[in-house]
Amino acid sequence: MVAVCLLVVLLISGIAVIVERGERRALIDQVRKRAVATASNVAAVSTSALLTYNYVTLEQNAARVAREEDVLYVIILDREGKVAAHSSRSELQGTVMADPVSRRAGASREILVQAATFSGTADPLYDVAVPVYIKESPEKWGTVRVGISLGPMRRAIARSRQGIALMGLVAIALGGAGALLLARRITSPIARLVHGAVEVGKGNLDQQIPLSTGDEIGTLARTFNEMTNNLRTSRLSVESAHRELKSQYKEISFLKDYNDNVLKSMTSGVLTLDLGGRIVTVNQAAVQITGLAAEDMVGKPCEPLFPGSPELPEALLDVLRKERRTPQVIHLRYPRPDGKTLFLEMTTVGLQEETGKLIGALGVIRDLTHERELEEQLRRADRLAALGTMAAGIAHEIKNPLTSLKTFAQLFPKRSGDPGFQKKFTEIVPHELERIHLLAEDLMELARPTQMHLRPADVHSLIDRVLKTHEDMMKGQGIEFRFHPEPTSHPQPLVDPEYLYRALTNLVLNAIQAMPAGGLLEIRTGVEAFTNGDREDPHFVLHVRDTGTGIPGDKLGDLFTPFFTTKAKGTGLGLAITHKIVEGHGGQIRVESRMGMGTQFSVSLPLRGISRRI
Repeated sequence: MVAVCLLVVLLISGIAVIVERGERRALIDQVRKRAVATASNVAAVSTSALLTYNYVTLEQNAARVAREEDVLYVIILDREGKVAAHSSRSELQGTVMADPVSRRAGASREILVQAATFSGTADPLYDVAVPVYIKESPEKWGTVRVGISLGPMRRAIARSRQGIALMGLVAIALGGAGALLLARRITSPIARLVHGAVEVGKGNLDQQIPLSTGDEIGTLARTFNEMTNNLRTSRLSVESAHRELKSQYKEISFLKDYNDNVLKSMTSGVLTLDLGGRIVTVNQAAVQITGLAAEDMVGKPCEPLFPGSPELPEALLDVLRKERRTPQVIHLRYPRPDGKTLFLEMTTVGLQEETGKLIGALGVIRDLTHERELEEQLRRADRLAALGTMAAGIAHEIKNPLTSLKTFAQLFPKRSGDPGFQKKFTEIVPHELERIHLLAEDLMELARPTQMHLRPADVHSLIDRVLKTHEDMMKGQGIEFRFHPEPTSHPQPLVDPEYLYRALTNLVLNAIQAMPAGGLLEIRTGVEAFTNGDREDPHFVLHVRDTGTGIPGDKLGDLFTPFFTTKAKGTGLGLAITHKIVEGHGGQIRVESRMGMGTQFSVSLPLRGISRRI
């Protein structure tokens, strides 16, 4: 009802505004025309009086027109702009009126309509000024001014407004009554629908609305009944699904708690990243290892979090950039915020959905600081043990020649004149001194840094040179030797020929000495690929195999230790020097041996500048 009444009010108000504006415009136009007509009429009848200066006639004309209801005043000005006649103020005759409206009216040479006020009434008025001309002259002979009141127009507009208001009240009453009748017809079934909807909202889905009409309300009731039936069916399905989801939720909660406990119990740190490089989860071990609080890491980009160890975030982001799905292990130093430096091992791998789509990166961090400290302690112990072995070897190797030298030094004063003594002296003393000199040279060679002068060289020619040097020795012991150089298009490795010749000589001599009763010495060369991260680096490989007595398995680990030897006569420095020479070339040396079946030494030298991504 309120809506209908408001609509009627708005409609009537709009009509009233339109009607009033139109009527006001028409009335104003009518008043202007009447004012101009009245002033023109006065001007027409007053022309001859102005020409003859007949002021009595002018005053009669002004008084006659001023008697009309809406005419407030009539003023006739002469040629000089002085008042010739005034309908209400005769005392102004012969004067010049100085107010702005009068000045504009007296100066106008055309019909002029001005809005003005009059002291005798509160209503506004139109002041119409009509200049007086004669046909024989363009000169203005005077001006006629008429003041027309707008009060009657206002009263006419007010009467129209009252009529429209009365019509609006009647329309509001009729509209309200009609709205009331319509509302009563609608509200009853709507109330039943509201009650049913409230009951449905409370969970009572057994509500049914009786169908009493065939209109839209009846359609709504029918739809409501269908809705409640569907809701009952859906609720049964939802309750069943809810029970199933509740069971699954309990299972998922159990698995989540289990996984959380596993992560908390892990001694290795776990970091996960999303595809944007932001840290998603961290476990307690990761917090302890990194020295950062969990809230400072979760949700933050991983790259700025570890400024002291850029390798850590770089390895994780590399998984996302290359979509790496296979684990990769890196070792790094990590300076913690508290100033302590840790040695870490991190395994990175991509996180995948069941479909194989990459959804993030996983990093598992192990703190190897304690293991590194233990390894360093073991290395120190090994160095001390090797130093002890080396000292014992040096003492043993030097003791025998020193004993001979001491004996000759003690006998020299007594037997210096004995020719036999002199002969033994000249034979034994220089030989023993040479043994000490060679031992000192080997020790110096082993101890001082090796200055390699690497250049491309034909390793096969060096092997030929070594074999030819020891050819007579091998034939004398009944040793058969075979050399199998593998043809290859790869460039030769960068080597120092003199140092490599010495290392090859030591390997060939060891093989010859391992076969005192004869055997087979075989040398093979070729190119093999060694995996380095995601690359394959080719190496020049040299295999020296003999069929000698072999080396016990428990001795293989000490084979390159200085002064360790399995031979009855030997200093144990040859293989140590060979190992140092091979490492100086950036290569590796390995040994394989079985008792009674021989030994094989394998030397690998990198072919620099050649690599292949895998």
